[in-house]
Amino acid sequence: MERELRRIECRSDGGEVVTVVELQFFDIQKTAAGDREYPGARRFALMGGGGVRLIDARTYEDIETGAWLHLVGSGPDRTF
Repeated sequence: MERELRRIECRSDGGEVVTVVELQFFDIQKTAAGDREYPGARRFALMGGGGVRLIDARTYEDIETGAWLHLVGSGPDRTF
């Protein structure tokens, strides 16, 4: 299974505002002590589903177009 962790507002070099979504795979297993959740790998995607590569803490790359996406905001992590 996969869940959305957060949405990150970014701006391309051309000025377009886009939303990058951080997703995480996870699994739920039944155990004697109850359900147990096992978190897995994380990935980034555009709202439309296109792949995104993490470059650094404030920069992403749209894999399809090669456009660089920069975190918007003054704080270390502007998410909503």
